[in-house]
Amino acid sequence: MTLNAGTASAPKVSVTPIDLTKLLGQGNSAGWICGTTAAAGIKFFGFATASNCDALTGQ
Repeated sequence: MTLNAGTASAPKVSVTPIDLTKLLGQGNSAGWICGTTAAAGIKFFGFATASNCDALTGQ
């Protein structure tokens, strides 16, 4: 983890890029968000699951 220098009034914060591929996948169903474990939790909290897993969107 890389931190910025911070200042007297602002603490050091991480400037390391966050890798979201485990969560989102590579535009396919490999990510957690499109898996069955996530679907159960998403539905439990009253949200709809993604209908476009396995498809790149917003391109």
